[in-house]
Amino acid sequence: MPRLQVVTIDGPAGAGKSTVARRVAEGLGFRFLDTGAMYRGVTLVADEAGIAPTDEAGLEAMLAGLELDFDSRGRLVVAGRDRSEAIRGREVTARVSAYAASPAVRAAMGRLQRQIGEKGALVCEGRDMGTDVFPDAAVRIYLDASAEVRMERRALELENKGEVVDRDRLLEEIRARDAADSSRAVAPLRRIPEQTYVDSSALDRDQVIDRLLAIAREGLAIEA
Repeated sequence: MPRLQVVTIDGPAGAGKSTVARRVAEGLGFRFLDTGAMYRGVTLVADEAGIAPTDEAGLEAMLAGLELDFDSRGRLVVAGRDRSEAIRGREVTARVSAYAASPAVRAAMGRLQRQIGEKGALVCEGRDMGTDVFPDAAVRIYLDASAEVRMERRALELENKGEVVDRDRLLEEIRARDAADSSRAVAPLRRIPEQTYVDSSALDRDQVIDRLLAIAREGLAIEA
């Protein structure tokens, strides 16, 4: 199977995949696909419509008419509206794993992601990009960090927005999200030998970006 000119970055929630992946895409001159935002968009729309994550028929009907895209700035647009801020709320964060576990949602988003990736020159991040959606990607990375480190990063992000954070509760939420993502029946989060493992717990953002860029350039045979 020929390898796609795609870089996948998988890993648990809060590992900093989206921010890092954007910078890696910029460094390579590739497009960036925020797959996490796609699943959050589905979660937001379904939740607003009162469709439960277990209602496969309802989700299939919703997905058939869902208009989901990214604008020129990379912001998520749903049915013509910029929903980039709304999808980052704590309610969506708490519920996205349940919707992402839906076979109907995985199938619809996987098809859309694959269509985008077939053009090549793409960096994407998520839970199953390198294992299920793009098993033929030229570069597959697993970006990790301890639950405690991910909690502290998220807490600082929320506090910078003026929110009061209960760190113990936030850590519990992250661990619960990890368990849900890893144990779901459809496209679970998993690490495979074909992925290059990077633990970012002791690294700052720039160090992570530099390391991932080096891995990507080597895998793609691109000179710095």
